[in-house]
Amino acid sequence: MRMNRRNVLLGLGTVVTGGGAALGTGAFSSVEADRDATFSVVNDDSALLTLTGDGTYVTGESSGAISFSFTELNDNAKTIFEGVLTIENNTQDAASKDVYIKNNGNVDGTVIDFQDSADTEGSIVGTGNAVTLSDTGTITLDIEIDTREGDPSSVDTITVVAEDNN
Repeated sequence: MRMNRRNVLLGLGTVVTGGGAALGTGAFSSVEADRDATFSVVNDDSALLTLTGDGTYVTGESSGAISFSFTELNDNAKTIFEGVLTIENNTQDAASKDVYIKNNGNVDGTVIDFQDSADTEGSIVGTGNAVTLSDTGTITLDIEIDTREGDPSSVDTITVVAEDNN
């Protein structure tokens, strides 16, 4: 076979195609690898975001959870429990946090509402109602339960969200 430009290009194309098929592209779609890791979980009173209760309606558990105890609520009525939950930012990283209660189920601002005690119109349920806490700031909350709007007994979890506000 005589060497000409066409034969050289054909030969190089064959080598490149074969090499690419043999070696692959280097891309992958999934990797799973085990690594050692250590995590430390602390009770709320030592956490970066501290949740403390008034001791009567909201109490701390040894597991680090908090427990809400609102019994004998009147049917077809709105009941407000003042100053029963305090949230404190303990991050000490000079970054303020936007804090709110996630809107889920009956924790939606109608059946159960968490309100800033210092602000009569201060619901903090939902991302649009976040309050800003400085790096050592606190907020005390009132909890409003309105049985006219629904049954609060189905609520078994609340989610407190704290996000950097920068």
